[in-house]
Amino acid sequence: MVHVRIIDEDTILRGLSPSIKAWESHTDEVTSPPPGFRILAESDAAKVQAMVSSDNTVFGVQFHPEVKHTEKGLNVFQNFISACKV
Repeated sequence: MVHVRIIDEDTILRGLSPSIKAWESHTDEVTSPPPGFRILAESDAAKVQAMVSSDNTVFGVQFHPEVKHTEKGLNVFQNFISACKV
């Protein structure tokens, strides 16, 4: 488990601030967002726990919102669906 700090509630992390506990993938890591992306969340384990493209069409997460161990994982998916309807 990792303590994910929400930096920007925009889009997929809306309503989840200030943090959630999440199951994390420890084998892969984005160390800095690519051009055109901004960081949405961080942790002590990974600087980029969640990111989004500048046009809000591409998302990336380091943690696993789909597992029951992640707090509010269902909310992440609901927010993702809402973001895709725009």
